[in-house]
Amino acid sequence: MRPEQLDELLHGSRDEDLNKDPAILELLDGLRQALGAAAFMVVDHWDADLRAVGVAHPRNQHVLACLALGGKPGSYDVHLELPAPDRSELPYTAVGNHTEVPFAEVVRIVRGHLRSAD
Repeated sequence: MRPEQLDELLHGSRDEDLNKDPAILELLDGLRQALGAAAFMVVDHWDADLRAVGVAHPRNQHVLACLALGGKPGSYDVHLELPAPDRSELPYTAVGNHTEVPFAEVVRIVRGHLRSAD
């Protein structure tokens, strides 16, 4: 494994490496300002989707919030996941879905979800 691959595995994607809609990059920047740079790591399981990205708990990538641009300007969709129970066929359990929420609500939802892993 190349060093940069290991770094991405341990620390998530760097924004400058993401090929995303500028509004998603602005969302990530706003989350860092609101929550702190160490509060989450970027996990991009959706590299082909320019309008979506994931943020995960820095010590447990299975505590994940999938963020996407909403249908209305300035709104976002948030899908929350936790690790799946043992012997589950899926790698995660869906625990919440929020649509068309404003940025302030995204911050509240993501903060609460990531704190659930502490």
